[in-house]
Amino acid sequence: MRSWFQFGCGLLALLALGGCDDLAPVAPHEPITDPTMLFMALRLDHRAVTMAAEAPYDTLRLTATPLDATGAVMNGLPAPTYRSSDTTAVHVSPDGLLTARRPATGVVVVAELTTEGNVRHTDTAMVNVTAVAPAALPARLTLDPEPPDSAIWAIVPPWGSFLGLLYAFVGMPIDPVLHPRVLDASDAPVDGLVLAFESLDPAIAEIHPWTGAVQFLAAPGEAAIVARSTAYGVAMADTVRYRVTHPVIGGFDFGRESDGGALTMKPAEITIRQGGVVLWSSMGTDTVDVKFDEPESVIDVAELCPFFPDAFCGTGDIPAINGDPENPFAALQARRFPVPGVYEFRSERAGHTGRVIVVADDVSPDAALAVSPTCLTRGSTSCR
Repeated sequence: MRSWFQFGCGLLALLALGGCDDLAPVAPHEPITDPTMLFMALRLDHRAVTMAAEAPYDTLRLTATPLDATGAVMNGLPAPTYRSSDTTAVHVSPDGLLTARRPATGVVVVAELTTEGNVRHTDTAMVNVTAVAPAALPARLTLDPEPPDSAIWAIVPPWGSFLGLLYAFVGMPIDPVLHPRVLDASDAPVDGLVLAFESLDPAIAEIHPWTGAVQFLAAPGEAAIVARSTAYGVAMADTVRYRVTHPVIGGFDFGRESDGGALTMKPAEITIRQGGVVLWSSMGTDTVDVKFDEPESVIDVAELCPFFPDAFCGTGDIPAINGDPENPFAALQARRFPVPGVYEFRSERAGHTGRVIVVADDVSPDAALAVSPTCLTRGSTSCR
């Protein structure tokens, strides 16, 4: 084995000295930095399609457009290819012509483009096929909220088994969803259509592309949400700007991670929207209390009192609470914070301190930190 190794080394040395003169050198790889030269996405002109298995609503042409890193159209690329998840229901030709063959729902049509440099991107259309077209064709799509819908959403904090209960009482759904409506020329609803949803500000809100459910609210701000549908040859779209705020509810939990372990309080700080509700809980046998530095700005949650008077009601400081196997609500206390500011509190029994940052609808957390709730309660906005 050693002799073969020596032979191989010698052969490589000879090649390096002159045996490879006729081989072309490998050109160094230069990264592409021009955004107009980067193939970044493939975009279908119709992503939510409803057809009928009867003419003239049984055909529709899809066009897939390649986009560069600036979002502009790229030319000179190969033609995209198309495929259908169910060709017995929806056939797609090589150039993107859809043909409805039988009633079906949820047929996936994929457009794909791979460049010579092996860069591949796809886009997807969802297709429904009805037996016949409705007597009145759709005329418009509206995304505007109607009561009890709202264009203001609150971030949902990952805390507490009683979160859903309190959200219901303060009038905010845990998972806000979109409620689009497709209407005909007489404003009668047209049902059974497939729709596509998109967030133009995914750093603020992420939306499920087909159900419209809010998947994630990442930060306060505004997010433009778009709903689209192409039904029986009619293309419709609507855009609504939704406002995402800090949570309207949050909580602190006292407990021990193990028998004999230290008593903890999690988290140490929360940020909520003005008028929000905070819940304190101690589900173990430990007795805890909560004392605020400025208790006069902390009020009860009046709408909860008729339902849980012993557990939730109270203004200002929270007296000693602890877990009771026969009355789980005894270890819960809620308080509302109607005034923006920073509320420091301490639990003398548990040995922990924390704070609640209350942010006005149009005030950043940094601005809230600079405002004393006592000053605002007394009607002055000049003191800091």
